[in-house]
Amino acid sequence: MSISKIGRYEVEAELTQGGMGVIFLAKDPYIQRQVVVKVLMYKHTLDDVYREFFQREAEVIAALEHPCIVPIYDFGWHGQQPYIVMRYLSGGSVDTRLREGALSPKQILAIIQQIAPALD
Repeated sequence: MSISKIGRYEVEAELTQGGMGVIFLAKDPYIQRQVVVKVLMYKHTLDDVYREFFQREAEVIAALEHPCIVPIYDFGWHGQQPYIVMRYLSGGSVDTRLREGALSPKQILAIIQQIAPALD
């Protein structure tokens, strides 16, 4: 997907694609910070179930407050495609980290200790 803007956000790069959405690294020109913009894939925009699920995802995450849950900054529409704007975390993904090699039990424990309270 080649795109330069989503709403007011200036797209810098496509980071990845998932089952429902495309994730972009973007810049918020109003406050000069990098953000992540998740856009519902166009092929799902005509299906009410996908649109409602996507919006519900944004509402649920926005209602949560925890240091290990990435906050939502904005929700909007780019044409017929809904998007969610979230904090950009520059540390990379778990998938990328696992491709670099196996994690030690100590590293796994540290990750679980951070994630478990957020899931609780």
